[in-house]
Amino acid sequence: MPSPVGHGLMGVALYTATVPRRRLLKAGGWLALCVGVSLLPDLDFILPAAVGRMDTAQWAHRSLTHTVFFAIAVAAISFGIARLVGKRSRVAWSVAAVVLVCLLAHLALDVMNEDTRAPYGVAVFWPLSERTFYEPVGFLPRVEKATYADLVSWHNVKVALTELAVFGALIALVLGVRLGLAQRRRPRQVKEPATRPAEGGERPRALPSGQPSSGSPPG
Repeated sequence: MPSPVGHGLMGVALYTATVPRRRLLKAGGWLALCVGVSLLPDLDFILPAAVGRMDTAQWAHRSLTHTVFFAIAVAAISFGIARLVGKRSRVAWSVAAVVLVCLLAHLALDVMNEDTRAPYGVAVFWPLSERTFYEPVGFLPRVEKATYADLVSWHNVKVALTELAVFGALIALVLGVRLGLAQRRRPRQVKEPATRPAEGGERPRALPSGQPSSGSPPG
């Protein structure tokens, strides 16, 4: 699996892709939602490990919380909560959609992550199917988590730094695309002439040659 750094940064990337551009630096709640939900499935490992049950953490990881049906259930619950707290239906649907996308993105990262030790892969369609999906050689290195010492090893530090570089570039790309599209959609301002004749007014008539204009000093 990727580290919490990788999953959290994927949440940031999804935030930059979904939040309205004008609220990019103001929607702290939306950012917290994307990052928190992106980390949610790994509670099946974090909670047992936090109470000293590393054996349980190894067994429980990538089980119920790493399935499509868990993602759908959490999205449905988030929709219900949003409606209960008074959010409009459109906002509630937006929250549910972002929750679903963040959870599915977590599964996709776990599947595409390097996986060289048992238990292999993710059974994303459990309990309907126990077939697991994984990549022996993924685009991100594997996090070592067999022991507590592994969790703070230099190997995992390098994994986190790699994820920071990869997802940092992804976030920059998403921001660049969004800002570029916004710039192209902005209407161009047409410059008007500096002076125009008054509407309905008469144009000044040219004076005969040699006749001084009014206000001109006599020659």
